[in-house]
Amino acid sequence: MKKIKVLIVDDNKEIANFIKLKLERFELIDIVAVCFSSEDEKKLIDRLKPDIVITDIVRNGKESGFEIIKMYRRNGKNPKFLVITSQDFKLEYIELTEGFIKKPIANYELVEKELRKIIEEIK
Repeated sequence: MKKIKVLIVDDNKEIANFIKLKLERFELIDIVAVCFSSEDEKKLIDRLKPDIVITDIVRNGKESGFEIIKMYRRNGKNPKFLVITSQDFKLEYIELTEGFIKKPIANYELVEKELRKIIEEIK
């Protein structure tokens, strides 16, 4: 089976790197990059063409993760988005994403479960 390319985005470097560390053990996932800003997220999506972007909603920069998701949806482009955020559940997040997980995450198998669900949709 072809590995699924995943980009991880969070402006908190510790959280982003921790997610990467936890997900590297799963055979079907290829972490293609980790980044910490909205500008880098857009550049890496366009250059690396990940299948799935694991992203936060709230950012310290000019654009939120949600604005980036909306931009890609408007343009009809992939990737699929799995949101991991401390923000409260909002219906509009769910409608534009393939998965939503609330921080803090106690069990990273939940992230794997959500990724597997998205991977099934990709097939």
